Amino acid sequence: MTDQLRVGILANASFKPLGERVREWAFVAWGTDSPADARVRVARAEVDVVLVEASLEFLSDAFLSAAASAGVDIVVFDSAGAHSDWLTAKADLSVVRSIDEFRSVLESTTHRGPTAHRPMVVAVWGPPGAPGVTTTAISLSALAATESRRVMLCDADTRGASISIALGLLDDVPGFAAASRLAGRNELTSSEIARLAISAGRGKATFSVLTGLPRSSRWSEIAPAKSTVVIDALAGLCDVVVVDVGSSIEENDWIDNAPQRDGAAREIIRRADTVVAVGNSDAVGIARLIRGLDELRDVSENPLVVLNRVSRASAIEARAAVERFSSHSITATVSRDGRGGVDDALSKASAFAAVWDAVKSAEV
Repeated sequence: MTDQLRVGILANASFKPLGERVREWAFVAWGTDSPADARVRVARAEVDVVLVEASLEFLSDAFLSAAASAGVDIVVFDSAGAHSDWLTAKADLSVVRSIDEFRSVLESTTHRGPTAHRPMVVAVWGPPGAPGVTTTAISLSALAATESRRVMLCDADTRGASISIALGLLDDVPGFAAASRLAGRNELTSSEIARLAISAGRGKATFSVLTGLPRSSRWSEIAPAKSTVVIDALAGLCDVVVVDVGSSIEENDWIDNAPQRDGAAREIIRRADTVVAVGNSDAVGIARLIRGLDELRDVSENPLVVLNRVSRASAIEARAAVERFSSHSITATVSRDGRGGVDDALSKASAFAAVWDAVKSAEV
């Protein structure tokens, strides 16, 4: 499937109609006519393949070197064969004469970046009280991206979406809700996902984001059935899909045909390959976590339980309390981070390395 590969396009503006043809069957992450911009994007390994219009300006040594370092393949589009003389000297470049030929090249390749991974959906949940669900989700995304995995971080919290704020992103459209609407109309394609996703992170820890609702009153835009369609589509495009589902997983089963505000969170947790349950390590946080784990049992029997903001003094007592009053053991603990601001989740992602290792160990 060609939509398993992320494609970038480096070409002049006149190439746009041909680029639109590529979007019909491939996941086009970006297009630009700026060699400098393309070089930065390639260095971040944001794509697997770049289709480059044949040009000495575009195919500079600096660009080719950045692509080689990042493990990104280059395919040169030379429709008239006008550049065949100097292109033949670059034996490591694939050259195509048409968009159909480019499609054939993509369909015949098994390249999925420097390493291949089984697609994995990770749902991150925590009880009320801000235990660090968003920070955990961002940190896991960053850690996965550093392993050359293609990562999509989704904000499906219908009560307090905050990923865009935490990452300092300007989102004109709430990406996850927009993707859900398209899924409801059976119009969700790889190109639409690429249009809605925003790039975040820094360096090798770069990943894509579908942002959350700007107002909690719009919760009905994230419906259970549509959300699972979105997650399934993302799992077909990415190596890792991390979803912040917030804190509430209440089911209004006592009211017939009642709207399920938390229905999407419940269905995403059921769909997830791994569920990470995050709780604070103080007395109130532990009590909320124990109660929350009891509610979570309806949708996830074996979550990975993480204690956040743990001090030396609280670690042993907090672990003992959870294991005594619930049927769960603690998978990992994360030390206090000082809650120093917007960049904490990225700059201190290494603190969640044990959590990420546990998530990988849960892969089947």
